[in-house]
Amino acid sequence: MALPEAFDHLGLAWRIATGQRLFHVPRAVVPAKLTQPANSQEEFESRCSALGDMLKTFDFPAEGGSLNNMKARLTELLGEASSGRARDGVDTLRRVFDLRAGQQHHGADTRAERARTALGLTRFGNDWAGAWDHLRAMVVQALTIIREEISPLTD
Repeated sequence: MALPEAFDHLGLAWRIATGQRLFHVPRAVVPAKLTQPANSQEEFESRCSALGDMLKTFDFPAEGGSLNNMKARLTELLGEASSGRARDGVDTLRRVFDLRAGQQHHGADTRAERARTALGLTRFGNDWAGAWDHLRAMVVQALTIIREEISPLTD
């Protein structure tokens, strides 16, 4: 439950800090999949797809990509000098999209391999359960960092 809870906590902090919703989840199955294990490559790819779907629900204008727009909004809220840690968290989330793209599109293989390396997934080989647990932990950490950085705005 740590991953759905991290989304919830960030969503609440974002709404308090900005007065706007961060995301809207239209189907309950998406966050539910994030709580499930991945014991095969197919299950790992399915979980990555659900994670990508969850990130796509972030409510930012689509031009430039919602995570790119999230980085811009964080810079606006926190200032250039103070937003680096939060923007790094968004970069981790961006790597999930790159990983997912490589699973679904042959032309994105290079970008996906860079994401696998940056996310520390290369060391897991075919240990899909370990890779999924690691990826979930990385995303929880990224969401928590973003929440911590905007928390002073909620006072």
